Amino acid sequence: MCKQKTDPVCGTDGKTYANHCQLRVASCKARLNTRVHHQGECGTYTTPLLLPHTPQPDRYSIQH
Repeated sequence: MCKQKTDPVCGTDGKTYANHCQLRVASCKARLNTRVHHQGECGTYTTPLLLPHTPQPDRYSIQH
């Protein structure tokens, strides 16, 4: 059914699947709506680096 291509994904159920297709098959068999949480194995996801916020001038303020 699924190709044997290994491209790990982490499901919203916290489990790692070999690829997106295998996640969907497992989700269907379990009658769940498991989705891809992120690419890569579960537990390896890191949040993106957030840069400090640079305040922008309020374009609606009245200039005196």
